[in-house]
Amino acid sequence: MRLYLRNSFLPMAMSAFLAMGCSDKLTGTDEAGGVPVTFSTGMTRAAVDADKKGMQDFLVWGGSDGSNNLFDATAVTPDGYYEGVRYWVSGKTHNFYALHPAGLSGTGCGDDGVRTVTGFDTSAKRGAEAVDLMTADAGGITYTERQSPNAVSLSFSHELSRVRFHIETKEAVNISDIKLAGIVYKGDFTSKAEVSSPWSNTIEATDETTPFTQPELTLAANGESDLLGGDLLLIPQSLNDNCVFTMTWTYKEGDVSRTVNVPLPDAGASEWQKGKSYLYSASIPAQATDITLNVNVGDWNDVKIDVDLE
Repeated sequence: MRLYLRNSFLPMAMSAFLAMGCSDKLTGTDEAGGVPVTFSTGMTRAAVDADKKGMQDFLVWGGSDGSNNLFDATAVTPDGYYEGVRYWVSGKTHNFYALHPAGLSGTGCGDDGVRTVTGFDTSAKRGAEAVDLMTADAGGITYTERQSPNAVSLSFSHELSRVRFHIETKEAVNISDIKLAGIVYKGDFTSKAEVSSPWSNTIEATDETTPFTQPELTLAANGESDLLGGDLLLIPQSLNDNCVFTMTWTYKEGDVSRTVNVPLPDAGASEWQKGKSYLYSASIPAQATDITLNVNVGDWNDVKIDVDLE
């Protein structure tokens, strides 16, 4: 068993030589000098890192004759390595389906390419550890004997929204009761195109049960910090007045406290779309001054939308 190196420019004879001795393929042979299937990866413009930085191993399904007879939840690295070797089948049309990252529980993919993830919980990991659910397809690729096929190009796109809350303060404060509630955070995912929403059996973070809280935070004057663990990769959804960000701060000088309960639509975005980034920025003002909440929206880039809230 070994890792197969993605290298689509090797001559056919060299490719066959590299594949000798491998027996863990599902179908396809090298009896007539067959050519191994290789992969190249990339991400759409909406992806976090165009250079694949931060991308993890992913799963691939696919094969010929409309079935997953070559790859069946096979782990592939961002550079296109996979264990063993699979060969193109001459005269057949091939389809490939990918899901990122590998290691998720409850994953599956039918011969029709519909990928599923059951019980996906976006609250489980946050910040640098947040799970970036992505999919990619490559279909209708016909191989003819003695052809030198290109690597299968898998262009990944995000299935989640990237959300972050950031706080700044003019004066020294203690911040408590930090909470995000009313949003959908857990559910079953399907890549089937015909459904109105790819998410079903969803669970909402209620005011009493929300997992999006954090301990009290102390900031010095002119300090700043991300809240709720940094980047949250969340289920795309429409936002209503029940989707509320809450926090209380107490000025260390004068012991004056204030609380805000901000419905997220009031900040300027009425929905979270997949592949989009939403940076909510709150500035704690000097005492007796109204708070300002801003939301920056973009394709993982900041395009500022400012809204002042009482």
